[in-house]
Amino acid sequence: MRLEEKNLRKMREKGLLRVLGRTDREHPFSFFWTASGIEFAAAAESVFCELDSQYESNEIWVDVLVDGARIQRILLPKGRSRICLAGNLDPSATRTFSLRRDTQAMPKEGASVLTVNALEIEGTFEPLPERPVTLEFVGDSITSGEGGCGAVNEMDWKSFVFDSYDNYARMTADALNARYQVLSSSGWGVYCSFDGDRRAALPLCYEQVCGLLHGAGNEEAGSQKPWDFASFEPAAIVVNLGSNDWYALQGGYLPEDELLTGFHESAVSFLKTLRRCNKRAKIVWALGMLGEEMREPVLSAIRDYQRKTGDPDVFYVSLPNTRAGEFGSRQHPGHLSHVHAAEVLSGALKGLLQDGKTPCF
Repeated sequence: MRLEEKNLRKMREKGLLRVLGRTDREHPFSFFWTASGIEFAAAAESVFCELDSQYESNEIWVDVLVDGARIQRILLPKGRSRICLAGNLDPSATRTFSLRRDTQAMPKEGASVLTVNALEIEGTFEPLPERPVTLEFVGDSITSGEGGCGAVNEMDWKSFVFDSYDNYARMTADALNARYQVLSSSGWGVYCSFDGDRRAALPLCYEQVCGLLHGAGNEEAGSQKPWDFASFEPAAIVVNLGSNDWYALQGGYLPEDELLTGFHESAVSFLKTLRRCNKRAKIVWALGMLGEEMREPVLSAIRDYQRKTGDPDVFYVSLPNTRAGEFGSRQHPGHLSHVHAAEVLSGALKGLLQDGKTPCF
């Protein structure tokens, strides 16, 4: 059985295909962000997927998950390809299959798009398991999973170092049996990037499908379209931003007064945007995996925002710092660091979403 876009749309409408991450309504199977892709359940002997991968220099990697476990990590060639997600299976057993993008959105590339063109299975599609909780993660290189792959001494900035699976966002979502989406970019911040670029701030592109991606290839796939917030309503939004603003301060890229004032104003404004776009979400600002130097500026912004708006549903969570022996490549958090962060964050979110306990500590 081969299903192309028209039939994939029908499957999605029937609830037999789940789209992961932000996509444009006109291009629902074109993916930009970390952990974006598709998910479906099938009783099948084999499953194939036809893809189109458009990039310039930073290759696109994907993960194949079966029943939540990663069984493949694949570097895609440019253009069209056909890959086997899984084969030689017992067709009487129903499994859940996921294809997810590992490579983050690459803002300096005119094309950084993964498109699913068709699915082929020898078997039948089955109802998807329910995932009642919805989460959104907004972050930087940590949330993009930089450092998840590669040797500890690997310092080259290449797309293979990014990992959406060995990642606190995926681990947290799994612990809550949640659907989730990620918006993250290495080096970006709340007010500016690690080197003081004020254009490299996630709040500036939050309301687009993938606003940090320009260029003909990205825009043709809908990156600059307004995001339909009604299509995915998170129960909680986790913001893991601020480390790069701190690095800009430490590097002397901007004067301290300008950066701290700009950070405060940008953080308060971003909280207002998050609430305007997500009226029922709990908002959790989480920091600590690479230090918690911006804790006080973040708490100051949260208090100022709450004073001005009366919004009680914004919280702060301290994540464990990455210890010696827990680093991955590029001096970024590795597997154990992500495990420890997910344990703390999922515990806080469970308490918050189940009984309203404040997760601040």
